[in-house]
Amino acid sequence: MGRDPLTAPALDGGQVAWLHFEPKLIEQFFAGLPLPPQLGPRRGLDLPPRLELKRVEHADSAEPNLKVRVVAHDGGGGIGEARVLLGDRPEAKTYPLTADVEIPIELTLAKASCLYVSIYACNRAGLLCSRPVQVGYCPRSSHNPDDDALYQLRHQD
Repeated sequence: MGRDPLTAPALDGGQVAWLHFEPKLIEQFFAGLPLPPQLGPRRGLDLPPRLELKRVEHADSAEPNLKVRVVAHDGGGGIGEARVLLGDRPEAKTYPLTADVEIPIELTLAKASCLYVSIYACNRAGLLCSRPVQVGYCPRSSHNPDDDALYQLRHQD
């Protein structure tokens, strides 16, 4: 991204995947509805927002059972909404963001499986998103997210 490859920030696939994400594409196709227009040439994308994790609260018995507080910082393309992946599945609901304001994202997750929740802050156009904030979730009250294998692999010395 940018003209000088030595100073331009690099983006990963998750940050640009939303360029092509259409949550109801299959339903629209089989219902005979017109499909969204193909993405054509666009103007520059600016830098993506940056998402900061403030606090995580787990609860086994209450719903929602995962509360995450985040702050989005504008990278030049404005601030739009937060999008959530539950494991590798996009959640349908989005969460409006305001630049530099802490917001809660409250999720009710299945009580039968452990997974990582990835939260992205997307720009105003919804085309470019931050690097994800990832939060481990497991329904057992004794679970320590630092004990799972994925966490251990990412934080090896």
